[in-house]
Amino acid sequence: MKKKEIYLQKEILALLRNHGGRMEEELVCQLLGITREEIPWGYKIGWARCHHLGGNFHLILSGYDEDDDEIVLK
Repeated sequence: MKKKEIYLQKEILALLRNHGGRMEEELVCQLLGITREEIPWGYKIGWARCHHLGGNFHLILSGYDEDDDEIVLK
Protein backbone atom coordinates (compact mmCIF):
# COMPACT_ATOMS: atom_id res chain seq x y z
CA MET A 1 0.00 0.00 0.00
CA LYS A 2 1.31 3.47 -0.86
CA LYS A 3 2.06 5.98 1.91
CA LYS A 4 -0.71 8.33 0.74
CA GLU A 5 -3.21 5.46 0.79
CA ILE A 6 -2.17 4.46 4.32
CA TYR A 7 -2.53 8.08 5.45
CA LEU A 8 -5.97 8.39 3.83
CA GLN A 9 -7.08 5.08 5.30
CA LYS A 10 -6.17 6.21 8.82
CA GLU A 11 -7.82 9.60 8.34
CA ILE A 12 -11.03 8.09 6.95
CA LEU A 13 -11.22 5.55 9.78
CA ALA A 14 -10.76 8.35 12.34
CA LEU A 15 -13.49 10.45 10.71
CA LEU A 16 -15.90 7.52 10.65
CA ARG A 17 -15.21 6.63 14.28
CA ASN A 18 -15.74 10.23 15.34
CA HIS A 19 -19.06 10.47 13.49
CA GLY A 20 -20.89 7.41 14.75
CA GLY A 21 -19.45 4.96 12.21
CA ARG A 22 -20.86 6.55 9.06
CA MET A 23 -20.53 9.72 7.00
CA GLU A 24 -21.59 10.95 3.61
CA GLU A 25 -18.87 10.19 1.09
CA GLU A 26 -19.01 13.78 -0.20
CA LEU A 27 -18.35 15.20 3.27
CA VAL A 28 -15.41 12.83 3.82
CA CYS A 29 -13.92 14.03 0.53
CA GLN A 30 -14.48 17.70 1.38
CA LEU A 31 -12.85 17.35 4.80
CA LEU A 32 -9.81 15.54 3.38
CA GLY A 33 -9.51 17.60 0.19
CA ILE A 34 -9.77 14.57 -2.09
CA THR A 35 -12.09 13.27 -4.79
CA ARG A 36 -14.13 10.11 -4.38
CA GLU A 37 -11.82 8.40 -6.88
CA GLU A 38 -8.94 8.91 -4.41
CA ILE A 39 -10.66 7.00 -1.60
CA PRO A 40 -8.65 3.80 -1.03
CA TRP A 41 -10.63 0.58 -1.65
CA GLY A 42 -9.73 -3.03 -1.18
CA TYR A 43 -9.78 -6.12 0.96
CA LYS A 44 -9.99 -5.37 4.73
CA ILE A 45 -9.92 -1.62 4.14
CA GLY A 46 -12.20 -0.81 7.09
CA TRP A 47 -15.35 0.58 5.50
CA ALA A 48 -18.03 -0.07 2.92
CA ARG A 49 -19.72 2.26 0.46
CA CYS A 50 -23.50 2.29 0.80
CA HIS A 51 -26.01 3.99 -1.51
CA HIS A 52 -28.83 5.79 0.31
CA LEU A 53 -32.13 7.18 -0.90
CA GLY A 54 -31.70 10.53 -2.56
CA GLY A 55 -28.56 9.41 -4.39
CA ASN A 56 -26.12 9.97 -1.52
CA PHE A 57 -23.31 7.55 -0.84
CA HIS A 58 -22.14 6.94 2.72
CA LEU A 59 -19.00 5.31 4.04
CA ILE A 60 -19.83 2.91 6.87
CA LEU A 61 -17.34 1.27 9.22
CA SER A 62 -16.90 -2.46 8.83
CA GLY A 63 -15.32 -4.97 11.18
CA TYR A 64 -11.81 -3.73 10.44
CA ASP A 65 -9.08 -4.63 12.95
CA GLU A 66 -6.25 -2.07 13.07
CA ASP A 67 -3.83 -4.65 14.47
CA ASP A 68 -4.23 -6.86 11.42
CA ASP A 69 -1.26 -6.26 9.12
CA GLU A 70 -2.97 -7.79 6.08
CA ILE A 71 -4.46 -4.76 4.36
CA VAL A 72 -4.50 -5.31 0.61
CA LEU A 73 -5.75 -2.77 -1.92
CA LYS A 74 -6.96 -3.81 -5.33
